[in-house]
Amino acid sequence: TPTPISGFVSGFVDVGGYKLFMVCKGVGTPTVIIDVGFFETTRDWTSIQSEVSAFAQVCVYDRAGLGRSQVGPTPRASRRMVRELDTLLVNAGIEAPYVLVGHQIGGYNALVFAHEHADKVAGIVLADSNPTEWERFEEYLPDQFVPAIPPSFEGIDVLKSAEQANATDDLGNKPLIVLTGDHGHTFMWEGLSEDILLQIEQTYLDMQEELAGLSSNGTYIRVEGSSRHVYESHPERVVSAIQTVVEAVRGE
Repeated sequence: TPTPISGFVSGFVDVGGYKLFMVCKGVGTPTVIIDVGFFETTRDWTSIQSEVSAFAQVCVYDRAGLGRSQVGPTPRASRRMVRELDTLLVNAGIEAPYVLVGHQIGGYNALVFAHEHADKVAGIVLADSNPTEWERFEEYLPDQFVPAIPPSFEGIDVLKSAEQANATDDLGNKPLIVLTGDHGHTFMWEGLSEDILLQIEQTYLDMQEELAGLSSNGTYIRVEGSSRHVYESHPERVVSAIQTVVEAVRGE
């Protein structure tokens, strides 16, 4: 019978001189930790969190500078964000094991967290995770072409975060599901021909499939008819992936 993991429900938690906001629902181990994408907050994942809370404890937080959380120190890349998340969970009394769910930039953080705190992470779901090898797009681009990587009011160094996430090259046999929409991933590339955009799109999808190979227990799922925000266009697929990983961790 599932039991509560902690008494924490929602509120602000000090992570070293500044506070992050987190909300948790449900009961049962492992605890699902959701790290959202660019410009997203806990509110954007309310529906998915409610669905997941039916079968596990699930926590969503606002990174420093987002939503209700206070601004954190800069420069910011995944390792710093992972330190903040680990401190947040420890100080809130949210005990491992965790199933990490990362969307876009949150995917980088999930990979770095799994690398630096392997003993705390039991499984991972990546939803439209950012690519970890941006240089693989260069063969399709004109000389001196620079991708329009979305600016972030969080002050995130996207390329540095990608480099840090790319250092995670082996997740052992941890349950891993990589979800991606089947189109719409070329939004950051303007002024290029349709042929080049199609090649970039395919390269992105290839890298998503390769992410599943980080674990011997990895699965790649391309969601047909979805956008680059699969959590918005097909939230039920994200919930299903989380439930599959949670049940795998439980041995169900």
